[in-house]
Amino acid sequence: MVTACQAVEKTKVFPSDETVYIEVTKNKDTLTVCNYEKLAAETETLPLSNFVDTCFMVKLETRENTLMKSGKVMISNHFIGIIPYSQPRQPFKLYSRSGKYLRDIGSTGRGPGEYLNIHDAFLDEDRNCIYLVPWQGKELLRYTFDGERKEALKLDFDLCKSRLNVNHDTLSFFHLPLSPKAPLYNRFTLKGKVLDNLYAGRLALPPDFSHEVFSGNNTSQADFQLSVFGPNDNDTLYHIKNGQPVPVFTTNFQKTPTHNYRETRHHYIVEVLGTKKGLRKTWTTYIKDLILVDKQKLIAKKIKIAIDFYGGLPVSIGSNCSKGYFIQLVSATDLKIQLRKRLGDKNNMPSYRRDLLVNLDQNLREDDNHIVFFGKLK
Repeated sequence: MVTACQAVEKTKVFPSDETVYIEVTKNKDTLTVCNYEKLAAETETLPLSNFVDTCFMVKLETRENTLMKSGKVMISNHFIGIIPYSQPRQPFKLYSRSGKYLRDIGSTGRGPGEYLNIHDAFLDEDRNCIYLVPWQGKELLRYTFDGERKEALKLDFDLCKSRLNVNHDTLSFFHLPLSPKAPLYNRFTLKGKVLDNLYAGRLALPPDFSHEVFSGNNTSQADFQLSVFGPNDNDTLYHIKNGQPVPVFTTNFQKTPTHNYRETRHHYIVEVLGTKKGLRKTWTTYIKDLILVDKQKLIAKKIKIAIDFYGGLPVSIGSNCSKGYFIQLVSATDLKIQLRKRLGDKNNMPSYRRDLLVNLDQNLREDDNHIVFFGKLK
C-alpha cells in the first residue's frame, strides 16, 4: 500500500495559514495537505447557500412499496432515482422531481434481467437510459425511463462495488481493488472503444468487502478515494491524469481516524468519522468533524452547515455531494425531530421562516416517506 507522501520527491510550499500547505512534486503536480492538528478547535456554522444557489425540498410520495430504511439518491433534470437500503431488498425507485412515485426499474431476484444488489446508478436522460451497476458481475444493466429492459452491456472486467460516471459519449468505472491485478479504473466509449484500463498494482487493498471506493464526480476531473474500513494510512484523494492516478489531496493526522474525502469545484471536504452505541448493542457511524478546505485561499476550518433556505435546519455536506449535486435524504421521523428542535430554539428567526417550518411540521407525519433536500453545487 502506498500513500501520497511516498510517491515522489516534493517541495513544500507553506502559505501564511498553517492549516494547509502545498507539496509540489518533481513533475510539477501539486498535492494539497490539510494539517488536522493545526485546525482551530472552534466550529463555524456556514449557510448552505455558500455551496448551492437554491435548495429544493421534495417529499417523496408515500406508498407501501416505496417505504425504506434509507437509500442512495440520484438527481437528474427531471427525475429522482433511489437505490433503497432495506430488508427485504427492493428494486430501484424512480420519482419525478416533484416526488411523485413513477415506477420500479427492474426487479430483484435471480432470473433474467433481475438483480440482487445494486451498488450505483446513473440517470442518462439524453439517451433515455438508466444504468444500474450490480454489486458484482460483468454486466451493466440498462433500462428506459419507462422501465423497459434494454440489452445489458457486457463488460471485459469484473465489477466490485464499482462507481459509474457517464460523460457525453463515455462511460467510466472506479472499482474496489482487492488484489494488485484487479481493475481500478476503466473508461470507454459507448461504441466500445477502450480509452483507459488501469489496474490496482500497489494501490490494492487487503481483501475485505467492507472497504469502499468513492468517486464524487463533482468537477471535470475523474477523482477517487480508496477507503479502508477502520483507521488506515491509505488516505489520499486521487485524480486520473494521462491514465494514471495522481495524488491531489490528503490530511495529516497525529492518529489517523476513519475519514472520507469529497471534492467540489472550490473546496476539498474531509469527514472525520466516529462511532457510538446504537440500539440493541449495535454501533452507528457519525460525522465527528467536518472540515472545509478552500482551494484558492488555502485555509481549512471545522464547520457545520445550516439550511438557510429552510430556517437553519442542520445538514451535512461532503459524501452527500455527488455528480454535481448536494443531496440529503431524511426520514420523516428525523425531520420532525429537527423541526421541533429548531422551532424551540430561542434564537431569532424571521417570521416567514418560522411559519415555513411550522407548516412543514404540521403537514408531515412520522410514517410518511422520506424527504429529499437537494441543490446543484456552485
